[in-house]
Amino acid sequence: MDELKFCPLQEAYDFTIGNNVSEQELERGMPREMIKFVGAVHQVSAQIFLKDQLERQLFWAFYRLNQTKPWRWRLDLDGGQIEDCVCQFNNSVIPKNTLISGAIRKIQIDIRVVPVER
Repeated sequence: MDELKFCPLQEAYDFTIGNNVSEQELERGMPREMIKFVGAVHQVSAQIFLKDQLERQLFWAFYRLNQTKPWRWRLDLDGGQIEDCVCQFNNSVIPKNTLISGAIRKIQIDIRVVPVER
């Protein structure tokens, strides 16, 4: 399994925990809730800083090769510490390339994440 070697930037890092609960609305009163899934997939939106043309080529080659396959990345999830995760690109949101100056770029990616060990 391939591993992404770039570190995510802290400024645009957004983590949404997976929802394990299934909910059914009732006509009156509180909705009925039950645990439906164990280990639901988390959502992460992160930016990567690419300082030169070589890093841009490396990222886009990684994206093309792993666009539909799972890969590994070290991320900060709900535990408050960096941990190994199995990730997959969210293909409904294409990575966004932002020019900072010259060859320096920021790439915004949205991924689905499951921690390897808990």
